Amino acid sequence: MRVAVVTNLPRPYRHALFNEVARQSGAGASLAVIYCSEQSMHPRRRQVEARCEAAHYARIDAHPSHLLTRGDKVHSIALGLPGLLRKLQPDVAVVAGFGPDAVDAHVTCRGRGIPVVVWSGAWVGGELPISRYQRRVRRWLVAGSAAWIGYGQQASEYLVSLGADPKRVAVAVNTVDLDRFSALAEEGRAAPDLAAKYGLSPRNLLYVGTLEQRKGVRELVEAYAQMNTGGSDCALHLVGSGPLAAALQDRAALLPPGKGVRLHGFLQEEEVARLAGHCDLFVCPSLRELWGLVINEAMACGLPVVASKHAGATRDLITDGREGLVVDPGQPRDLAEKMGLLVRDPELARGMGRQAAITVRERASLESSARGFIRGVEIALDPRRGATRSAC
Repeated sequence: MRVAVVTNLPRPYRHALFNEVARQSGAGASLAVIYCSEQSMHPRRRQVEARCEAAHYARIDAHPSHLLTRGDKVHSIALGLPGLLRKLQPDVAVVAGFGPDAVDAHVTCRGRGIPVVVWSGAWVGGELPISRYQRRVRRWLVAGSAAWIGYGQQASEYLVSLGADPKRVAVAVNTVDLDRFSALAEEGRAAPDLAAKYGLSPRNLLYVGTLEQRKGVRELVEAYAQMNTGGSDCALHLVGSGPLAAALQDRAALLPPGKGVRLHGFLQEEEVARLAGHCDLFVCPSLRELWGLVINEAMACGLPVVASKHAGATRDLITDGREGLVVDPGQPRDLAEKMGLLVRDPELARGMGRQAAITVRERASLESSARGFIRGVEIALDPRRGATRSAC
């Protein structure tokens, strides 16, 4: 079996998934992952080489690309993709998302009788409204596919709303190498010098993400300013860069010393996990988020999560009051109350953190995600498989 995966940029968390897919597929399968976007045009995304641990997993760049830039966003069309797919002649192609490269891959594969699987995390609440034309394109892509893979429940339901047969939709929960993040957090806890390096306080809250409007980070700082700490000294650690950095720094300067905000800028994932090892809770205040892998990472580190209802990961991974607390970040008072509750009750926070570490391994392990991915491929190769049970 020859499987081609058409996606955008190489990212470490995808390498871990692809390695696990290759491992579970066995020696009789080959996995070629085609990266379509020009890495050098994405300065905020670090170049990371894939660790190809399985001999039958190969990464391929589909350059040269035609690049369209608008502000800090880059859209690319891999001009070499059709020829590369014709050369590879896969038995099945797994195509990520609904962009121009997905259209190219569908046209090429369907013209040669190669079944296509749509792999998507899109859902209505996780992205900006799309045009009628974009929706027609998505329906066309879904209609011409042999199977579908959703990041989680909301993405899978969205695929069904576009016309996918629910019996042929597999769920491969979006995830990371949980054990790696957990081990790095333990390293952080064993390194007392990090307290001075990061300006830690007796109670520490962590945010990781771009400092931009859709991430809800402005709402987070305002809620933090209102939060009742119960007299405890606190620090809110903001990890990331973005257009709101200066404004957030100015707002932070107005807060009292016992409620500090530390802006750390961009940190590599190893540093983030070590810092997480010293924190008491994680906050994801996104106003719009397809998934939110930072939630997986925080849970792997044993942190309770104050999770936005607008993040795709929240529905799949967080039960309100169990692994954390679900909030509407557009309501700063709600966000302030939920954060304050966990700050004032460390035992409650630790109990939720322990449960979060269990839940994320039960629902979002690399092994289970890879099984869902492989199931989508199997359905495409033999549609009768999808008639026995629904993965939604």
